Amino acid sequence: TKGTVMAISTIAAIITGKNPINNGVFKSGIRQTSEKTMFDFCVENGLSVISVEGESLPFNLTNSDVILSGDRDMNGGTDDNVFSNVVSTIESGIPNLFYIHFHGIDDLGHTYGPDSAEVWEKIEEIDGYLSEIIQLLPEDCMVITFADHGMHDIGGEKDRGNHGNLIDEDMVVFINILIK
Repeated sequence: TKGTVMAISTIAAIITGKNPINNGVFKSGIRQTSEKTMFDFCVENGLSVISVEGESLPFNLTNSDVILSGDRDMNGGTDDNVFSNVVSTIESGIPNLFYIHFHGIDDLGHTYGPDSAEVWEKIEEIDGYLSEIIQLLPEDCMVITFADHGMHDIGGEKDRGNHGNLIDEDMVVFINILIK
């Protein structure tokens, strides 16, 4: 879908530092880039890279050790398992670059709408996870948090949220940078 293209294009732009025309991720179905990514630069310079994802990779993260979290406890989501895998990774030794992807806000936004009580509950849950993660990190560690896209309400009976349009709700996201 158009929304998937935007999300994948944004991930590709973030990890390559290049726009979709230059990184080659500009239409549905493209899930990798031939451009160097921040993961490639880290590995070439002897730095470690770990990515913790939910059920599957939305984009091919080359030169990263990937940990898929899945819905191990069958509660309908992966965020609690992503959090658990992040904590385990930090306790084992934090990598130089640590990419973490929580999926729940996006999933619930599609189902219930971007401004639903379910989404706000999930935002609070993820915020709690992030607070705990930051407490576990060493001093002088940089943490950058952001969404890969926004979302607008489509008012459907079954599916209420979508993204991928050239409108503020879909394109504007907050980026937070913190040095612990």
